[in-house]
Amino acid sequence: DVTMTSEDGEKRTKRLAKTLAGIEKLEEKRQQGQVLSREEADKVRRKGDVERELRELRESHASATTREATLVTVTEDGPASATSGKKEAAAAKTEPRGRKWRNKPSG
Repeated sequence: DVTMTSEDGEKRTKRLAKTLAGIEKLEEKRQQGQVLSREEADKVRRKGDVERELRELRESHASATTREATLVTVTEDGPASATSGKKEAAAAKTEPRGRKWRNKPSG
């Protein structure tokens, strides 16, 4: 059972986007009348597969992001949003932590 991490998915998405850009350049080359090598022609033929896989990865990433955003943590007081802990941490950072300004000695 192989699961793809978010980072793996991002790397794969970037790689496929780069491949797709290369295919589009090859298509331009062919439209300008240049002859493609066998390898280049094979790459162009895979365009549909590359586009489909890229779309699927982007859709799965979008749905995973949506799932993460809707996660709810349960505390003793009941359900709380996943961001409530972040707000509390931010509030703690803004509390004074001691004397920052000192009076300069006059003289």
